[in-house]
Amino acid sequence: MSEANKDEIIRRLAGKLDKQVSLEVTRALQDRDVPGLFVWLNSHSCLEFVVDSKADLRALGMLEGMLVHAYTHAKIHRVSQLELEWVFSGCDGERLKALGDPLPGSGPFKVFRGVSGSRLARGLSWTSDLDMACKFACHYESGEPRVYSANVAAADVFFYSIGREESEFVVRPKWPRLLKLGEDEMQRRYRRASERIRQANQSVYGQTVIGV
Repeated sequence: MSEANKDEIIRRLAGKLDKQVSLEVTRALQDRDVPGLFVWLNSHSCLEFVVDSKADLRALGMLEGMLVHAYTHAKIHRVSQLELEWVFSGCDGERLKALGDPLPGSGPFKVFRGVSGSRLARGLSWTSDLDMACKFACHYESGEPRVYSANVAAADVFFYSIGREESEFVVRPKWPRLLKLGEDEMQRRYRRASERIRQANQSVYGQTVIGV
């Protein structure tokens, strides 16, 4: 890529963000500084920025790093499930895995996904921790908590993260199945996962973080 093309891409990307921080954004893009760039992105819209800018970020060699960082830090997002799968599938698989934490073995892995209300098993965020899946199923008061399970091969995992005590596998299982768990067991596992997170937060921050 010529310097002129690179400069044009950087100007285009910086132009999508707040003009008051365009200088800092430009420097981060020039240095390919993913964490530095995310300082200036809104955590509620960072994933939309990455998906919308995927071609330019790929040209700069930043797509995989930006996608992993945005997916693990976005608090909420409005990107459709199909679009997310498409972007992840178009990335360099080995680079994605390398940007996450090392997989806990060679696989296959048994993973779980907790949902409630109208949410479906279709989704990219799974965990190897059944207690954590129950926490996600029971935490929101939308009714009908459910937990699905699946077996996935290492080659199918986009990346793995041990952050937030979640043991998260970002993956699209082909054949998830609904687990038969009683409400009492799900609530017990939910409380156990919440207490573990509370203790972890206390050990790091010295205080209880609201919302766990």
